Amino acid sequence: MTEFRGAVVPRAFEGLRRWRRRDKAVADRRKAIAELDALDDRTLQDIGVDRRSIPELVDAQLQAEAEAAIPHPASAHPGIGARPSVQPCPQPC
Repeated sequence: MTEFRGAVVPRAFEGLRRWRRRDKAVADRRKAIAELDALDDRTLQDIGVDRRSIPELVDAQLQAEAEAAIPHPASAHPGIGARPSVQPCPQPC
């Protein structure tokens, strides 16, 4: 019975963690949209943003930040998979 509880509890906490991450992402999205939407049209024009495209721009930025936060195998181990730099021979080889 103890093994069963041990397997269920971590899964329950993982579900809570996922829910909190999703809830934070929704709150971050709403906040970013509200901040941009609060700007006047002139300021939006100065930064190259069309008011109608604010939600799409925010979604794209949040997606890019989420992808950047995911460690990639090559970046996790800089020495593994890295291409050696090739220097030309200073003298004829």
